[in-house]
Amino acid sequence: MDLTTGELEKIDYEPLLNPRYSSAITVVGDELYILGGRGNKYGKQELVSHFYTELCAIDLKKEKVACGMEEATDRCLYANGFIYVFRTLG
Repeated sequence: MDLTTGELEKIDYEPLLNPRYSSAITVVGDELYILGGRGNKYGKQELVSHFYTELCAIDLKKEKVACGMEEATDRCLYANGFIYVFRTLG
């Protein structure tokens, strides 16, 4: 986004990430980092959702994505620097 004009620039990156919400996002230099979140491949919150736990980096200049970190065994949701762990009792 151009801060002087408010104009947005569309970036077509590969591979595409599934839509998600409640993820932690930041930009460092030319890279956008996305950690975790919750969602599904259709982008519809009313459908069954998946907890994403990977860390992805999108190179904003080269329009490439790299994701890492193994899937967590517990259901986690990252939000504002906190980690919420959902466990079933019993």
